[in-house]
Amino acid sequence: MASKVAPDLNFRRPGDKPGRSTWFYFREAGGMPAGGGAVLDLQFSGVPAGRLEAAAPLRDADMQVVPANKSASIRILVPAVDFTTGGVAGREALAEGLRACERLRAYFVEHGSGILGRLQG
Repeated sequence: MASKVAPDLNFRRPGDKPGRSTWFYFREAGGMPAGGGAVLDLQFSGVPAGRLEAAAPLRDADMQVVPANKSASIRILVPAVDFTTGGVAGREALAEGLRACERLRAYFVEHGSGILGRLQG
């Protein structure tokens, strides 16, 4: 589904994961930095939410800056995916989540260097 809905995420088929694992990793998404710093939750390590809000020009009303432990993230809320039931509703929720990931990836590709520069400066 990811290769059809959001091919630039370069999502690879996941290997074995614990039964309750729900995190997806897009380690080679187009335009994203190698080795971390930001992931498709767009979590900025060690940055308070207020600093990220000041540095990140959010372009869509459904994007929000939220605290994440000792960091801050830019997120888009999407419906929860119930991996146990599947069906059409589950596939549509998964597709919506993938589209949100693609929007975050594209946002970071467009604005990431400016955001990181403002955070460091």
